[in-house]
Amino acid sequence: AKASASAGKPGSPLDELIDPSVLECLNQDDRQPVQRAFEDGDAFLASDAEVDHELLVKVQFTQPVKLSAIRILAGPDSSSAPTVVKVFQSRPTIGFDDAADEEPTQELV
Repeated sequence: AKASASAGKPGSPLDELIDPSVLECLNQDDRQPVQRAFEDGDAFLASDAEVDHELLVKVQFTQPVKLSAIRILAGPDSSSAPTVVKVFQSRPTIGFDDAADEEPTQELV
């Protein structure tokens, strides 16, 4: 992602505050790794079709941030868009079972 002088200011993109070394996505299609989804260009994130359609994306920031929005771009096939997004705060080791059983910090439907 491009660096921005306004990163960290209210309403500005937080791309440069994402720690790419710890980006992780459970159940990703290895041909479309999660790091590419946070870069400029046409890259996208896809699930491993042979396993399941659910993804669990883990993003850590280099400093405390306050999220006011999450932008998810889907392709022309609307079935590729998520139907539910759950946000869990301060849970770097969360797995699918935990995400299914625990209350999220916020749920977007």
